[in-house]
Amino acid sequence: MTLFSRKNLWRVSPLLIAALFWVTGYIFSYYEPLADLLCDRYNGASCMYAVGFPLLVFSQWFLGIGIVLLLARAEVLKRWSIFAILFVPLAVIGLANTSPTQFLYDRLSMSDIFGALFFTITIFWIVIHTIILWRKEKKVI
Repeated sequence: MTLFSRKNLWRVSPLLIAALFWVTGYIFSYYEPLADLLCDRYNGASCMYAVGFPLLVFSQWFLGIGIVLLLARAEVLKRWSIFAILFVPLAVIGLANTSPTQFLYDRLSMSDIFGALFFTITIFWIVIHTIILWRKEKKVI
């Protein structure tokens, strides 16, 4: 059984998403010709700030979640995957609709808020469901 088998896809997927977000965020943050190419020449720096740094922040939260999920049980992962399938697209849509340079809630702070929320819910989800499964196993024995 390898780490990247189909059975372990849910365990490894946050790590793969973190790597994808980190690479994309790093390229957008520190490679100006790409920002100039994808955005217009005059707003390349704001494009780097609006896209690159939020992806770097979001990738850090996915890395933490990936490490936690590597240690979780399979039954908990199945239940958690439903939450993740709903939350991640909603967070991406929320980030896309956030103003890149607004004073209080710019994309960088919103990606930090969404990432912290996702990480916190994931930790509580795993702990609570692990306790529930542990109690069920204890009653059976």
